[in-house]
Amino acid sequence: MVNTILKEADLFCPNSVRINFTIYHIRTYGTQQLLVLNNFSDKTMTVPLPEKFQTAKVLITNEATLTPTAIMTLPPYATIGLLQKA
Repeated sequence: MVNTILKEADLFCPNSVRINFTIYHIRTYGTQQLLVLNNFSDKTMTVPLPEKFQTAKVLITNEATLTPTAIMTLPPYATIGLLQKA
């Protein structure tokens, strides 16, 4: 689901998409991919996580309890960066 949305978002910002106040961004370097999820609202947001990122390493987050899961629940103003190596 996320990948489909990202392709549609290429029109305004390559590899990024905004859904309500949640922004997904994927960067690729060689065989590594970085996915950053940001919740810029004062409400909890639930978003699907692509399967390949469900086992990714958490690089940075401002919420210590956030871990990669099939459905991510982002608290208000939460950010998480996930690194997946191929």
